[in-house]
Amino acid sequence: MLMIELGAVGSTMTMRLGGRFIGTIAENLRLVLSMCPNVPEFVVNLSEVIVVDATGEDVLLWLGELGGKFVAGNSYTAGVCKRLKLPLVKTQQSKLKVLAVRKKPRAKSASCTAGCQFPGSIGKETLRPTSST
Repeated sequence: MLMIELGAVGSTMTMRLGGRFIGTIAENLRLVLSMCPNVPEFVVNLSEVIVVDATGEDVLLWLGELGGKFVAGNSYTAGVCKRLKLPLVKTQQSKLKVLAVRKKPRAKSASCTAGCQFPGSIGKETLRPTSST
């Protein structure tokens, strides 16, 4: 199962992933994000991801090509980011953005600054969006 929390810090969209970033689940995330006409600046927090397969790696590479920056909060995700040459957020900035996402109350839906609406769920995966201030 994959946990996805969406939020925003200023004009930056934040996406916190947790669990297994594999197969169809990873592809569904790519599908939802590809519906955004204008992808804003975004940070992908991989601190709680425990497994990434080949499909998940492809999606992470795609997110990197879109301009995403990554937070790797453990040795496994740090190794994945290093091997895939994904851009990491500077340590101090990532700590602030991670804390901001965790402190926000959860809402029923969220939207990115590009006007995309994210539903409460996609297939079997659960989205837990956070509201922006």
